[in-house]
Amino acid sequence: MGIEDPTPQAALDPTAQDSQVRPGPAAPSWADESTIAIPLSELFADEAEE
Repeated sequence: MGIEDPTPQAALDPTAQDSQVRPGPAAPSWADESTIAIPLSELFADEAEE
């Protein structure tokens, strides 16, 4: 029982374990709340004044 060479048909087989697409981990519920947008002009306001 050796290792079989991959074939195009095997690559297209949706039941093959190797070809299953695993979704990434879902974002935690707090991610949206903690993500804020800050204008770059506000971040670098001190440098712009000098």
